[in-house]
Amino acid sequence: MRARMDRMAGQALPLALLLAAAIAVMWRHLHEVGTTAAARTQLTHAADAAAYSGAVVQARGLNLLATMNRAQVAHQVAMAHLATLASWAQFGAAQAERGGRGNPPSVLIGMLFGPSHATGYSAARAARSFGSLSQPGGGFAQAQARHEETVHVILEQARHAVANDLGRARDAAIAAVLAANYAATAGEPSFTVNDDTLPGKLVHHGASPRGDLRAMVELAVSPYGFLKARNDTARNPWPVSRQCPWLRHELRRRGDTRFGLDGRWQAHDTLSFHALRSNRRIGCYFREYAMGWGRVSVRDGEPPGFVFHDDPPQDFSEQDFWRWVRAATDWGLLDGRDNRLANSYAVLRGSRWAARGLPGFTDLRRQGDGAQSLSFGLRVVLSVPGKGAGGVSAVTVHSAAQTDFLRPGRRADGRHELPNLFHPYWQARLRESGEPT
Repeated sequence: MRARMDRMAGQALPLALLLAAAIAVMWRHLHEVGTTAAARTQLTHAADAAAYSGAVVQARGLNLLATMNRAQVAHQVAMAHLATLASWAQFGAAQAERGGRGNPPSVLIGMLFGPSHATGYSAARAARSFGSLSQPGGGFAQAQARHEETVHVILEQARHAVANDLGRARDAAIAAVLAANYAATAGEPSFTVNDDTLPGKLVHHGASPRGDLRAMVELAVSPYGFLKARNDTARNPWPVSRQCPWLRHELRRRGDTRFGLDGRWQAHDTLSFHALRSNRRIGCYFREYAMGWGRVSVRDGEPPGFVFHDDPPQDFSEQDFWRWVRAATDWGLLDGRDNRLANSYAVLRGSRWAARGLPGFTDLRRQGDGAQSLSFGLRVVLSVPGKGAGGVSAVTVHSAAQTDFLRPGRRADGRHELPNLFHPYWQARLRESGEPT
């Protein structure tokens, strides 16, 4: 028995060595599995953070484009007010000059049409120095030129820079987040963007007299009563002439602010006293006394229905008004609608500003699918120690994010609002990637 045991001694050593080798292999495999799982978990978190950051940059870019489009609208509203203010300044200066000459006298205006009209006519003397503000080089014209510079140069350059660089800025944010998550390690993941719906989604619209930008401008100016038509006619209460007892002296206030089809603003204001007169040759007629006028235009030509004469007399001391009208114009002497002589002075002495009309803008390409978001996928690859070539394996994860157009509250009219670049309602979120990890 002892001899037999002596012969078996030492045979357990190979078994022990085999067992130790198996345990080492299993330990190494478990280590690799644990390392890979930890690397995948970390990489998944980093990929999600990078995808979300990319969607945030995308949302901020879209919101910035929407804000710039709204800024373009706001500048148009400001230019409409400037044109109107300039027309009013000229109008007040002309009234001050006419009132100072007593042509017609404010006492007569008050007697015929009431004290409020006389007070307004007399108060215009305080606007005597305002007319220069609307002339080329004046304060209003300079302010309008600054708006033009902002609209057609500064905002245009910024708009193109943001729109053309949006995809690159998003990808740069993704790269920066991945690099920050692996700044303390030797390896750095690589990534590719796939299923990207951003390319081709943004459309640059050139300057056009029609379209969404014009509609937004017209909507934006609609609440301002200062920009609406300024038309009023006052009549004295008693008969003036036996030949036409149904007619009265008239005080006609006319004016409006127009957004031309070429996208340029213009404004005009006039006030005339139309004295009812009669003679045996032509019967009853209105003799117009221009009391005030102002006009700002930005192009040649006049709006439809704007009647004027391009060379009106400075006064009628040497020629009767009705004789001049019959000889030089085709006006009707009993026409009770507008102030044609005041219009003529407004055209002759008004201001013409340089303007380029509406600028271009960037919006979303309309698609039949009615998609409310811009999405993209992200594939991230990281090299970790493993059984691959050179003892290195690749860990791949997928993530995805999107930028949604989400209105903060329901519209008052209950209508559904399509995604657009006039409302900064874009928000970022992660989404299911649809790819195996």
